[in-house]
Amino acid sequence: PAGESVVPAPHPMLGAALVDMRPRRIHVVTAGNLAAVPVWNRQRAYRHDRAKSMAKEKIKYIPAAGSVRLAQGVGLSGIITLYEENDGKLVILDGQHRVGMMAILQSWIEDGTVTPESLRSTGIDLDRVLVEVFSQNQSDKEPGD
Repeated sequence: PAGESVVPAPHPMLGAALVDMRPRRIHVVTAGNLAAVPVWNRQRAYRHDRAKSMAKEKIKYIPAAGSVRLAQGVGLSGIITLYEENDGKLVILDGQHRVGMMAILQSWIEDGTVTPESLRSTGIDLDRVLVEVFSQNQSDKEPGD
């Protein structure tokens, strides 16, 4: 009926949008899902050593065991920006090193180097990462054109 808005189906990887302002949407996703998204081919080269140094810097802010002080609220800087093509394929436009850093932090959780709780004390929650998605409209423009 006229005047009713249509709620889009959840994205298979990103889930339901928190905010949908087509052609732009905001999602909350896991770092694990983000790690599976390729980097846009015109983006600068991903450097694993840079992502690893970022991860090492973040864990410096984890409070010592038994500490009652709150950690500095360093968190993640900025939102990860993705581009979605008409076929649903996603690419990272901005934030590739932050996504790499989160993948490293996730591997450190898995090997016991850090805990999810200790990361959350610094403002980093790998289960809740803000992502901005720009959808391709019907034009033939490339992202950034």
